[in-house]
Amino acid sequence: MCTNYYVGKLELSLLSLEPIHN
Repeated sequence: MCTNYYVGKLELSLLSLEPIHN
C-alpha cells in the first residue's frame, strides 16, 4: 500500500493551491 505517497501528493497539491486560493 502506498498511502503515504498519496497523502504526500495531496498535501503538496493543497500547499500549492493555498497561495493561489488566498
